[in-house]
Amino acid sequence: FGKAYGFRFKDWTDYQGIGQSLGTGNGTKTQFQLIKTYSSGGYNFVHEIKKPVSGTVSIYLNSILQSSGYTLNLTTGIVTFSVA
Repeated sequence: FGKAYGFRFKDWTDYQGIGQSLGTGNGTKTQFQLIKTYSSGGYNFVHEIKKPVSGTVSIYLNSILQSSGYTLNLTTGIVTFSVA
């Protein structure tokens, strides 16, 4: 039949993304997709994280936890910084 509705599925063996990089700013870009990168056999595979659970994402900028200055879209997984 096909997909009708998206849903959250928690894989208990792989449900955390610790130390994942969203990207590098260029002075103008403010939006970054939440991702998780997997490495295998010299290759990297990027998985987009969509529909993150509210209150489970922590954003760090230059290794400093950010409590403001960004918004997280819980439907798309896009982080938008107020300043590039």
